[in-house]
Amino acid sequence: MTRSPEDRPVRNTTDALEPEQEVRELDFEEDGPMGPVGGLPADEELVERAGEAGLTEASMPGEGPTADDASPETLIREDGARSPDEAGGGLPADKELTAVEGDEVGVQAGLDEAELARTDPLDGKPWDGEPER
Repeated sequence: MTRSPEDRPVRNTTDALEPEQEVRELDFEEDGPMGPVGGLPADEELVERAGEAGLTEASMPGEGPTADDASPETLIREDGARSPDEAGGGLPADKELTAVEGDEVGVQAGLDEAELARTDPLDGKPWDGEPER
């Protein structure tokens, strides 16, 4: 017996999510209509844009990065969260370590960068690890 399309369960990206996760729908109408490319914004809009861009000097030196800064601390969150609205838990993935035995260290497929550079150098010259002077 075959099911009609109406009887089949809907499969989408939310099916794979855990119950506490959610998918937010994109809302492109939130910001309102955009002006022509290259057009001059109104004076009120200039003031608003200056505040959003951090041109008001509202942040004080030494207070750390703000959302206006293009710093790694701002751009790359390391709290384990997958969304700005999601609270991260635990340590960043690159800080979570696992204790292994000596024979398990580096056991992955293929060579790492240093091993590959020694076995097949890009310039074809053998390299022993000492820098050239």
